[in-house]
Amino acid sequence: SVGTAGNHDTAYRDVSRRKDGLAYYAYWHQPLDGPVAPARIRGDQNPILAASGNTLDRNANFTFWWGNSHWVVLDSNTYLNWKSAPLRAWLDQALEAGRTARWNFVVFHHPPYHSSNKKADERYMTSIADLMTKHGVDVVLSGHVHNYQRSHPISVSGGKETIHRNFSPRGQTKAPGTIYLVTGAGGAPLYDQAIALAKPKWKPFTAVYKQNYSFTLLELLSNTATFRQLDAQGQEIDRFTLVK
Repeated sequence: SVGTAGNHDTAYRDVSRRKDGLAYYAYWHQPLDGPVAPARIRGDQNPILAASGNTLDRNANFTFWWGNSHWVVLDSNTYLNWKSAPLRAWLDQALEAGRTARWNFVVFHHPPYHSSNKKADERYMTSIADLMTKHGVDVVLSGHVHNYQRSHPISVSGGKETIHRNFSPRGQTKAPGTIYLVTGAGGAPLYDQAIALAKPKWKPFTAVYKQNYSFTLLELLSNTATFRQLDAQGQEIDRFTLVK
């Protein structure tokens, strides 16, 4: 299994103040095909270096294959700047490496598209949305915002954002852009629950916004990718299927 770096996993870089603040690096041993990203740890980093096998600068951004799907996992915390040329170049190449995959997915913590008031000022990962479009990424999964939301397919090219509102999860199943999921309803206190019932307050790109706790289940077959959102009682509250 692999893990995605969230703000509570890696943002606390001073181990003299929070000795377990970077436990992510000690407990997850990821593929090491990502760019070198300086860890910038303050305090005595030797215990973490030893536990991680001296891979602090490499194990938060990586790729892997699972069957006919290609996954790119990113550290979206603010000590990395995904607008920088070196990181964009690596991401461009990483996504290109999945060109032969049937399915392409990207995972990072901070969602670029969501309608919550909470964390509304932290949508900076929109800076890489053009690369999602360029390489035909099917779905981007994020957390951070404590609820469940699904976007319409979104395309970004030449600085222009296009929202494809004609996509139907049960009718037209070949999405013309990338779908962005916020799957942050797994256990922490929930954000902005009233907005789920106030559709006029949704951003234009939001297709689904659900209340209460839930989690995402992906059923991946050769020609179909079905995403199901299940609540705490196991009831399905959202579903969409992509077909290729």
